[in-house]
Amino acid sequence: MKNLIFLLLAFAIFSCSKPESESDICIDNILEIRGMEHYYGEMSGECKTYLRWFTDEDGGNFFMMDNPCADFALHLLDCDNVNLCTDSFDCQEIMADLTPQGIVGRE
Repeated sequence: MKNLIFLLLAFAIFSCSKPESESDICIDNILEIRGMEHYYGEMSGECKTYLRWFTDEDGGNFFMMDNPCADFALHLLDCDNVNLCTDSFDCQEIMADLTPQGIVGRE
């Protein structure tokens, strides 16, 4: 009887947990590659490097490194940390069609 109760409880816990979306998996992957931690707040006033997340209309995920205290060359990254731009102008053109989703990671 105890085993049945344990199985029912385990089933209830796992069936109620939210499955990871493609975006969640992508974000976890880029954070791991870059050695960053998840971040859910605002970075105002902090001189740390952080990762901005963008999406396109097809659900694609894109990332940009930023730091309020340093100038970075503009790079747009995919889930595998591959730079998608040839130069800053190219990045700006691509980013014009993207929707900012917020900050997802920091060093």
